[in-house]
Amino acid sequence: HPGLFAGVLLVGGRPDLADPVGLADSTLVSVVAADDRAAVAAQSALEDLLAKRHVTCATATWQTAWSSARLSASATSVLAQGDRATLVRLEGGGAVNAYRIPRLREWLLRQSAT
Repeated sequence: HPGLFAGVLLVGGRPDLADPVGLADSTLVSVVAADDRAAVAAQSALEDLLAKRHVTCATATWQTAWSSARLSASATSVLAQGDRATLVRLEGGGAVNAYRIPRLREWLLRQSAT
């Protein structure tokens, strides 16, 4: 139900790209573990879908061993690019580490439909 949310934070997500209604129109951040082949493949397919819809994507690779401050600073930097979609790969641990990045949580809560 893409119309219900102003922003989407996909953590380790594997969206159903066979039925991408609304996904290309969403403001989203996708975070996957770099060693999760299925999630990386899904994120790559999402990037291809967005490119076909002429949606620019910011991309980044971060290390889970980085401090919370460094991860937040990296998130601030990539989000400042202003792209509707941001695709991040985390190296050195699971995607669940995205939840410990304060800037991503703040980003999600600041999204507005207006």
